[in-house]
Amino acid sequence: VGLDRLVGPHQAFINLTREFFVQGLYESLPKERVVLEVLEDIEPDAEFVAAVRAAKQAGYTIALDDFRYSEAWDPLVEIADLIKLDVVDLGRMETVRHIRLLARPGLRFLAEKVETHADFEFYRRLGVELFQGFFFCEPQVVAQRALPQNKLAMLELLGKVHDPSVDIESVVDTIVRDVSMSYRLLRSVNSSLFALPREIESVHQAVVLLGLGRVRSLCTLLMMAAVDDKPLELTVTGLVRARTCQSLGRSVGADEQMFFSVGLLSVLDALLDRPMAELLDQMPLSETVRAAILDEQGPAGEALRLARACERMDLDMLRDALVSVADVREAFIEALGWAREAMSIQKPQASSAG
Repeated sequence: VGLDRLVGPHQAFINLTREFFVQGLYESLPKERVVLEVLEDIEPDAEFVAAVRAAKQAGYTIALDDFRYSEAWDPLVEIADLIKLDVVDLGRMETVRHIRLLARPGLRFLAEKVETHADFEFYRRLGVELFQGFFFCEPQVVAQRALPQNKLAMLELLGKVHDPSVDIESVVDTIVRDVSMSYRLLRSVNSSLFALPREIESVHQAVVLLGLGRVRSLCTLLMMAAVDDKPLELTVTGLVRARTCQSLGRSVGADEQMFFSVGLLSVLDALLDRPMAELLDQMPLSETVRAAILDEQGPAGEALRLARACERMDLDMLRDALVSVADVREAFIEALGWAREAMSIQKPQASSAG
């Protein structure tokens, strides 16, 4: 799988062993696309420092992973472009001490395992520029605040599209009433993502050809991608979960489109900043879908649990699964590439999605 498909236009952070640095094996990697990570358990002796310095001089970006300061690491701190701090392992006081001790012009910090919006704001105010963690997947629930009109309209449209009792004509009528949605839906359907043999010219034609399940999922994606006050990675996360769940559902002969919806809707609370149960109460979803999203129950809930485990590299949870670790990993890696491709179609040639 190529870097473009996995990480889009972003740099890929790659953990390298001592041998990779010392033997120069990184030279096959495109220097503008990767960040070479120095693992915390490598002995920073003179030979290794010289090897990392050579990589830096060759134009590679160097990061120190899971860093905990000691004087032995001073030569590598001087070389590094980026230092990654595990804020859970270090705690707030030690993280602050590390930042104040190591800060210098040109050196950036990345806070790992940032799980709450409060932590994100705390470290952002300290000057941390980069973050890894799942804080953006958590809703910022503010009591008594009404949903903005655009998000309320989105929730209402989602409810209509996902109503299991509606027929094709009702779904078509719901979509065509939203001119922007109609345009983006047709643009998406006619993109390389679907690779259809002929151009689709109407919403009705799209629904008949693709089926209600796929059109529901596509409309959900388009609505989520249109939310402009949330990081793009939130929608990407939903897509990766959706595709992973879909693949796992297919492997056990289940309703793969339902599995896809479970994964995609699992980020709805973070997208709309509302408790998930409250949002799902406003949508006519089956109890199977609700239980999967809220409590990870049933086969679809198990697939969602495994998709989340892949995000966090939780190998213990993956080993406990009924599906093999290799199958889950393969589904997740394929989903990463697919999600990037899907989001690339969202980028407007004018300003649209697809």
